[in-house]
Amino acid sequence: MDFLVVALAYGKWHYSNALLAIINLWRNFIWFWTKFFSISDLVQTWLAPWRRLSESYGDSLDLKVYAEAFFINSFMRLVGVIIKTIVILIWLLVVIGTIIAGILAFLIWLFLPLLIVLFFIAGFHLIISA
Repeated sequence: MDFLVVALAYGKWHYSNALLAIINLWRNFIWFWTKFFSISDLVQTWLAPWRRLSESYGDSLDLKVYAEAFFINSFMRLVGVIIKTIVILIWLLVVIGTIIAGILAFLIWLFLPLLIVLFFIAGFHLIISA
């Protein structure tokens, strides 16, 4: 009788509290990766120059200085866009991997009690048949 009470309490915990804890853990991982890669900052400064490196246009109207500054500033913005895009794509891959791992963990957790029973029966079958 005590085994039945423990088994029912475990089943209730396994399919209610533990499932919610797994979902919350999964959400925390996604939140962590978003903060770790600073996605909001990357998106807000996507077109900004890389590391705020820029050339001033100067006070004079010298066309050569203006063209050099324009080229350098444009190049630094391009570098910034490329690097930030790569980081955002890496974040996206990490989040997709986390989602896939979360789905697998969720499915394994759902079927784990059944697998334990099946492995227990298979073990007895191997002992008896040996």
